[in-house]
Formats: sequence, structure tokens, C-alpha cells
Amino acid sequence: MKGRATGNEGADGRDRRVSHFMKAAAAAALLRAQHGESQARKIARTEQRRAKRARSKRRFIFWADVAARIENGNCSNAANTGPVDQDAPGSRP
Repeated sequence: MKGRATGNEGADGRDRRVSHFMKAAAAAALLRAQHGESQARKIARTEQRRAKRARSKRRFIFWADVAARIENGNCSNAANTGPVDQDAPGSRP
């Protein structure tokens, strides 16, 4: 696909690229602004599948978060606005 936000082909040097080094909220907002919601969701899901095939846990988690933010319409920094479960593994006191 030519001109994608994640590829190097076909886009101007002025365009911002999305990478897993960005915050997921910023990546979701950038994809939605550049491509619209449906195309941004498609790009995020495609990149998530590529990350899974590449066995990159970090990229897979990043793109899953981006796709979830696009689907929920939530591009702010607060990915989960619900109450914090104190008994969940990995939660801080």
C-alpha cells in the first residue's frame, strides 16, 4: 500500500511517521487525523498482525493499544478511565 503512515514509500519527508517509540495516544491521534477513523483502525490492526508475525511483544502491545484507542474514540493519555483494581497483578500500592 503506497503512502502509509508507517512505511517509507510514497510519502513526503514532512509527514510524521508512527512508530512504537511514540506514545500510543499520540500515534492514535496522528493516524486518525491523517487517515480517518476506519483507515486508521485498519492500519493499526495490520501493524498489530505484522508485529505478531515478527514476534515483537513490544510492538504488538503498542499497536493493540493504538487500535483500542481508535476503536473507542479515546486518543487521550488516559487509556483506561475506569477504577484501578488494587488486587490486580502488577498494580502499584
